[in-house]
This record gives sequence, C-alpha cells and structure tokens, in this order.
Amino acid sequence: MNRSLPSEDLKIRLLRAVEATPAPTRAAESKRAAWLLAGALFGSLLVYFTLGGVRLIGRPPSLIVGTVAGTATIAAVAMWIAIARGRAMAGRTSSWLTAVAIAAPLALIAWKIFWSAQYEHGLDRMEGRLGLRCLGVSLTLAVLPLAALLFSRRGTDAVHPARAGMGVGVAVGLVVATLVDTWCPVAYVPHFLLGHVVPLAVLGAAGLWFGRKILAP
Repeated sequence: MNRSLPSEDLKIRLLRAVEATPAPTRAAESKRAAWLLAGALFGSLLVYFTLGGVRLIGRPPSLIVGTVAGTATIAAVAMWIAIARGRAMAGRTSSWLTAVAIAAPLALIAWKIFWSAQYEHGLDRMEGRLGLRCLGVSLTLAVLPLAALLFSRRGTDAVHPARAGMGVGVAVGLVVATLVDTWCPVAYVPHFLLGHVVPLAVLGAAGLWFGRKILAP
C-alpha cells in the first residue's frame, strides 16, 4: 500500500469542503475589484499631491487645459479599448490592442506638439530638465493602478492575455500622463519623449509580461 496517497475518507472530506465553499458572485468580484482600484488610485493621487499637484510655473492656464483635455481624451479612448470587451465575449482582438498601443502614444505626441506650438516659447527647452524626473514620476504613479487592474482581471483572458496586458499598461500610462501634464511645465520634444512617452513603452512592456502571467486562466 502506498502511504503517500490520500485516503478515500480524506478525499471525500476535501470534496465536501470544496462543495460547501460558495463561489464568489459576479457582484462580489466587481465590488472587490472596485475597492482594489480605488485604493490604488488613492495611493497614486497621494503621491501626486505630495509632489505639488498642478503647477503653472509660467504657463497660461489655457495651455494646461488644452494639453490636459487632449491627453485625457486619448487616455479615455485607450482605456475604453483596453478594458471594455466590446461585442465579443473574448474581449478586443489582438489587432485592436496592438493598434491602440502604437497609435495612442503617437496621438499624444502630435497633440502635445500641436497645442504647445500655439503659445510663444511653448516648445522651448528648459535647462537641466532632461525628462528623467518625469520618467520616474510617471512610472511611480502608474505602478499601483496597473497592478490593481491586472489583478482585478486575473484569469479572465484565455485568448491573448499578453496583448490585453499590454493594452492595459499603455492605457494606464496615458491616464498618468494626464496628471503629469498638469505637473510638468516642459513641452520641449526630447524632454517630452523621455519623460512622458517612454513610460508608455515601459508600462506596455510590463503589461505584456505580467498579462501573460496574471490574465491567462
């Protein structure tokens, strides 16, 4: 007799224990995900306001409003494509997710340059502002929301979990870019690429890797 195998009595008790444990309802799962995301957003906003929140630093309010409005619109579209399932139960197709990961950052660059160019010195270089601080701030603000979104959707994508994670990463990065736009006064293109666009690539890559681990059933 192999003593390493569980007895029939133990098997029966385990099966009864599993049957007696109620499966979480969709409402309970949604509530848990909402609390998880709310906590993550609160943590990111706490960091944002600790850093100073909205900073004019010589910028006219209309410049900030315009750049933020454009960035927020791009972020909302990206989030809708990355998070909403659309008409298919399996969620967005790989082509949709790849398209938003590429097109959204390009749209962000185009809008930032276009709107900032409407103002005198809007695209000027600021000495000593390479973009490294904005890069760090962007990634710091994005960590908790990205983790919350991925874990709240864990095991839900059997078709393309890596692409889905990439879409979520880029979408979260764009939401964070909206906040960073209110904080950073620099629109100089090299600075903007390093501090505001590179984080989208980093978060997309992180979402791609963690999506494969977390979103797959």
